[in-house]
Amino acid sequence: MRTAGIRQPKCLLNLSNKQVSEIIIEFIAVSGSGKTYISELLVKFLAQEPLLNNTIIYSASDLWKAMGLTRSKILNKGIRIIERIRCLFSMPVLKLLISILFSGIGFMKSIRKIIYYLGIINLYRIMRRIKKLNRHCKPIFILDEGIFHASEIFISSASDKIPYDFLHKYEKTINSIKYIQYQDFVKIFIFVESATEVNFERLDKRSEGWPILLRHLSKKGRMKALDDFQVKVDSIKNYIADSRFLCFTINNSVDDTSSPDKFDRVFNTVRQAIIEEVIRQA
Repeated sequence: MRTAGIRQPKCLLNLSNKQVSEIIIEFIAVSGSGKTYISELLVKFLAQEPLLNNTIIYSASDLWKAMGLTRSKILNKGIRIIERIRCLFSMPVLKLLISILFSGIGFMKSIRKIIYYLGIINLYRIMRRIKKLNRHCKPIFILDEGIFHASEIFISSASDKIPYDFLHKYEKTINSIKYIQYQDFVKIFIFVESATEVNFERLDKRSEGWPILLRHLSKKGRMKALDDFQVKVDSIKNYIADSRFLCFTINNSVDDTSSPDKFDRVFNTVRQAIIEEVIRQA
């Protein structure tokens, strides 16, 4: 079975007759740490696993392609806007977005955060659709930025860590969004660690440039923003670990393109965790 524009299905044991909760792997890290690059490497790594013969592995970019959002830029942008607006018809989502509007960070910055968050939420709506379409091929979703990563946008004071109580309430809120059913996914979190100076250098060289919320800042302001972001990521990591979610950490402080297998130790552990979870559910 194939989905248009998606990699050849690979599988983790033969699960066509089993009721298995789909697995989602979410990366959480500061901008410039390499989470998108590493998440794509993980997609390729798992796709080469000989045991995976009945599972389709999706990256975030694959999710858009799976819904046919690959035409002209204008049409693609229009479809995305419509999809995101549809996300508004949920009271938990509305409450989250209203909290951004009244956070005191300025109207345009609030709008950018709202658009970003609707995009993240919409990825989960797409995943729900894919789950329904794939009755015989079990999907594994790998997101470079997931819904827990996005929790940092709700903390308006840049230098503050994210309070444990807020993250607990936030988890309950996203679990209450019925059309994404976040609580039903088996979740694995991967944190990517990298020095601020290295992140800054990577972002400075990126073809797409700096994230839109940081572009207006000076060099000093950008460095501080990356440091502040790390404090928030550390808060999320502590909460994830304390909540007993399965999580792993990758160190990517040094760029070493001559060692393409430098993440394999963690990748192998993630692969084993996936297999163990599937066997547990079988």
